Amino acid sequence: MHSSATDAAVLITMPHSHYAEKARWALDYLALPYIERPQLPLFHRFATRPQHGTSVPVLVHGGRSWTDSSAILMWADEAVGGGVLFPHDEVARSDVLMLEDQFDEVLGPHTRRWGYAQLLGRSDLIANTMTRSVQGERARWAPLVVPVFVQ
Repeated sequence: MHSSATDAAVLITMPHSHYAEKARWALDYLALPYIERPQLPLFHRFATRPQHGTSVPVLVHGGRSWTDSSAILMWADEAVGGGVLFPHDEVARSDVLMLEDQFDEVLGPHTRRWGYAQLLGRSDLIANTMTRSVQGERARWAPLVVPVFVQ
């Protein structure tokens, strides 16, 4: 749920990041308000570094920041009382954490590589994918960033 409420978290993302998508899905599923701040690749560090992050997603809320999609999911689950994304039962929770690790470490990177392979030679699609929703001053840098990924 995208929101402009003052209690909304700020989610720093890159449009094409599957880790950012994971965080968006969790926040949407739990109906937690957030304001998304999409960033261009390479330039995302100007937004993440002040929050002690190096990549996306980064969630900022209540003067704190979470710099990993798994940490964001843990925060989100706790924000709604717990037990929704991560079961209270230790065995079930362990299974969920194992699956999440497998998706993050195996499925995610393979899917990302497959997706990038589909985009090779399609600079129009790469530009569209990497700049989707990036606005204002950040969007002006797109002509410098996209060619780096097209070559």
